[in-house]
Amino acid sequence: MYTAVANVKVTPAYWEALMQNPDSDRAAAIAQAMASVGGKMHFFAFTHGKWDAIVAGEAPTEAAFMSVIAKAWMAGMIQDVETIPCIAQKTVTEVMSSAGNADYKAPGQ
Repeated sequence: MYTAVANVKVTPAYWEALMQNPDSDRAAAIAQAMASVGGKMHFFAFTHGKWDAIVAGEAPTEAAFMSVIAKAWMAGMIQDVETIPCIAQKTVTEVMSSAGNADYKAPGQ
């Protein structure tokens, strides 16, 4: 599974639509979109600062995860996004266990 967090900056059209429909359950809509590509939303919240919202979830592939973001972007709801892949501790442990075996030479060696 591909697991990631997406920081999202929404468009003025998004805010206008939300103002017109304040009871629209955005978490449910995102969860449904993630499920439609075989994924799962773990967390959604609005935020302050550079980003307007944060979404954490997983999907079978990076492409599946990104397809949900692409769909919202094409609908005119997203104007910027930063996707941060999440790397499991087990993966980092495996990487560090085998890093010593990599045949890498620093510049000048």
